[in-house]
Amino acid sequence: MVDGLKQGKILDTPLDLSKVSTMADIEKVWGKPDEAIDHQDLQDYIYIKNGQSMMITENIEEEQVQYKFSFSISIATTRDEILKKMGKPKDVHATTILQYYYNGYKIQFEKNDKNNWLVYLAKSI
Repeated sequence: MVDGLKQGKILDTPLDLSKVSTMADIEKVWGKPDEAIDHQDLQDYIYIKNGQSMMITENIEEEQVQYKFSFSISIATTRDEILKKMGKPKDVHATTILQYYYNGYKIQFEKNDKNNWLVYLAKSI
């Protein structure tokens, strides 16, 4: 999974920031999202696949856009396993957020509970 993240991809999904991805591209593979949340300038699309919740956030506000799309998934792992696979993070916020930057992608691990982390993947535009 780590190699995929560093290349803008979440393995075994159509979530790929290394090529131009649109909601239409994702819907061709997965269909309509299970849930859509309108935050005015941000749109969250939630898919539930194989018991895993994946959220796609689309920034539709073109001014001051840092990230057009970001993906988030939950993984069962520990902080030590993340550090072993990813190395030393660029930014650390307390012990609950680890941020990495590779090839124009931001990869953020945010502790959700004891051995569960949310993984955010975004590409700067």
